[in-house]
Amino acid sequence: MKQKSLILGLVLMLTIGSTGILLAHSEDLSGIWAGTTVINGMDETLTLVLKKNEDTYTGNVTDSAGFSSETEIESVEIKDNQLSFSFEIDTGGAFMTVYVTLEISGNEMTGEWTSDDGGYGPIELEKK
Repeated sequence: MKQKSLILGLVLMLTIGSTGILLAHSEDLSGIWAGTTVINGMDETLTLVLKKNEDTYTGNVTDSAGFSSETEIESVEIKDNQLSFSFEIDTGGAFMTVYVTLEISGNEMTGEWTSDDGGYGPIELEKK
């Protein structure tokens, strides 16, 4: 009985320890992240540049569709292994906010963007 309890305890400790590593994201995300997204049904390239400033990040985003060109990101948050931020684009005289949520997995981030007008698309980025 004691042996089963010991084994169960070790398994529980390893599980909690592994989860703790996944939940606490301490790796510096600074750098250039490049990849793809879909905008208006078309495959486009997307570049995200991140810079760490004390306990937060600043940066900009550029897409090949021409909606954003080194557009500053705002409301940057990292919780567990998820990065979220927003930025504004000019859609021909009217400004619209784009919201991005990405899951961080080593040198890759995947997720999606949504916009005020109901638009959305997948995002896949790799650190360069």
